[in-house]
Amino acid sequence: MPSPRPLELPEILSHIACYVPEHAIPVCARVSKAWFRAFAPIIWRDIKLDDRILDILDTSHNYSHLVKTLTVSTFRHSLDSLRCSNLQSLTLLEDPKSTELILNHPCISQLTLSEIPLLPELWSAMLQLHNLRDLELYNAIVLEEDADTFWQLCTRLERLIVSELTVTDRGQLLCMEFPRLKEVGVWRLSEGSDSLFLELLFRCPSLTTCRWTTNPSHDARFLPNFTQFIETKPWPDLHSLSIVLHSLSESDLQKVLIGMPRIISLELFCSLDNFTPDAMELLRPHFSNLRALQLRWSSDRASSPVAQEILSSCPLLERFSARVDARHVAEGKPWVCLGLKTLELCLRFDPSTIRHVQPLVFDQLARLTRLEALRLWDNMGVHGLTVTTFQEAVDLRLESGLGKLSTLRYLHTVDLGSSEQRMQEEEIVWMLEHWKSLEKIRGRFNFREPEVERALRERLRARNVEVSPDFYDDEDTSEDEGEDENHMVTQDEEDEEQTAVQDESQEDDEDSDDDDFYFDASEDGDDDREVSQDENLEAIWSQSQEDDDDSDDEEWWSS
Repeated sequence: MPSPRPLELPEILSHIACYVPEHAIPVCARVSKAWFRAFAPIIWRDIKLDDRILDILDTSHNYSHLVKTLTVSTFRHSLDSLRCSNLQSLTLLEDPKSTELILNHPCISQLTLSEIPLLPELWSAMLQLHNLRDLELYNAIVLEEDADTFWQLCTRLERLIVSELTVTDRGQLLCMEFPRLKEVGVWRLSEGSDSLFLELLFRCPSLTTCRWTTNPSHDARFLPNFTQFIETKPWPDLHSLSIVLHSLSESDLQKVLIGMPRIISLELFCSLDNFTPDAMELLRPHFSNLRALQLRWSSDRASSPVAQEILSSCPLLERFSARVDARHVAEGKPWVCLGLKTLELCLRFDPSTIRHVQPLVFDQLARLTRLEALRLWDNMGVHGLTVTTFQEAVDLRLESGLGKLSTLRYLHTVDLGSSEQRMQEEEIVWMLEHWKSLEKIRGRFNFREPEVERALRERLRARNVEVSPDFYDDEDTSEDEGEDENHMVTQDEEDEEQTAVQDESQEDDEDSDDDDFYFDASEDGDDDREVSQDENLEAIWSQSQEDDDDSDDEEWWSS
């Protein structure tokens, strides 16, 4: 009896399937029947429902049990027959059939509702989700008569994310506790709702992760109340904190550091300048655990030594942003954060020493072999920045040391900001050859030669690399230098306006840019992937219909 081929053993194939790139999974599923059985659960795991997918699920019940995550937008057909027995997560976007879908899937543990009226029958359906542990609500209103129902539902949760949510009444909130809530995220609440969620936050003794992004003009008392409360160490398990748009003082920062017994991730609207010797003494004990440090503000004071110390002392660091003097990087200790995945640096070069310093900076960057996203800004586009002397940005040319970065094999996103690059074709050819994972570049490649700029962009697009203009200019790159100069003056004026954190549009832009860059979660990218997935599902189903004519295959497809 011939021994089985290893690549046809289900136990081996199922493990291989977990490591195959997403775009290659549908192709692998067509290799053989054994491979189809191994890859089908991955293909069907995360589904965005449309007419084609619904037809497949209605026609064959072989796949509905494989669906773990389901997203449903506005749908014209009845979904009464839709049953996914192993569904874990349900996302409903502007869909009036929300109640029936929830009732059809009472075992889900995660629910996301966006722009859906929170009617009484919907609250009743959500209360029947006894396994619900994760709730996200976007663009909705909790009416006064439903406030207590909402707070009661929150007592079951472990994770709560709300954005642009209006809660019109406190109800029995002050009499309740939320012992299960571990993660709370709050974005852009309506005026008056901020204080209610702060009260909720104070009643979460098991809190581990908090992200607070609200407009300071709505609740000027948030920061004083929060820092005063956290100083009492009310959350013994809190390890990840993000406070955006509320500017922290040196005193506020110290209270936060005192109140967090273990720091893994810290994202604050403050500068490294706030890390005084006392603050650094509070932060150093956390160096061995620190995985993310992002600071959304900068000034022209000397904070580079602090950044250099963090990069050379935190071995588990995966995400970091700061403004740094290149000289401190070049002359400092080797970076030990070799697992860093996302790096955002405003590197400042002295023109008189850039030729000597830049290769040494590239040596430090070359050590980050796990890096996936690199953002190199000349002014970082952050609030409070005042440049008093002329400084140059990093020069990404081979003659300046670009070749040292061939070790960055996992790099998929590069952001050049508004830096004035002078690349030629050889630099782009080098990037495509050595950065095999490259998916996206933002910025301008050659600010002096518009024709070269266009040619470089076209070459990248021909290799399926997404290319965009710098963050400040969506116009064609063929404009002349005079127009560029006028444009930069306009941008300087816009930067000054951005210092008003009360501006709602600034909140939207900042959050959007940060989310796209740090998490690579832009909606456009997701949509492209989902459409491709749907098309491949349809192709696979078409193939299955052809194989149904073969009696030998009937047992395979039905299994």
